[in-house]
Amino acid sequence: MTTGPEIHATLAAAVLVTGCAVGLAPDRPLGSVENPVRVGGKSGEVDYLGRLRCPSGGAPHFHIEYRAPIGPYGNKLDRFALRCIFDNRGWVVMIDRHHPDHRETRGVGGLALVESSQPLFSSPTPTAASSSEFR
Repeated sequence: MTTGPEIHATLAAAVLVTGCAVGLAPDRPLGSVENPVRVGGKSGEVDYLGRLRCPSGGAPHFHIEYRAPIGPYGNKLDRFALRCIFDNRGWVVMIDRHHPDHRETRGVGGLALVESSQPLFSSPTPTAASSSEFR
């Protein structure tokens, strides 16, 4: 039986040769260790997490907890904790940031995913009249 580093090398070779991961489990929930969210780099992580929306419509608070074990694509995963304050709910999401050509289109755990990360609140652009009030 192959274990440890040998299995990771075997999985990585299978991905390179076949273009798909042997260990991928699409029937597992998105964001799990077996089916991590795939993004391109740290900026992809921030982009994906910034596009998530809670049931109440707000963006969840999130922070990285640690680098998790090796995922099904042969890469280390990042484990994020997400919290929807107004909905009193939380999630753990596993992200594989080694997929520069992939942009996830699905939310995790009942969270909606918007097209682009836009600010939830926008402030009006100052006008000449309003900016002179503060002199």
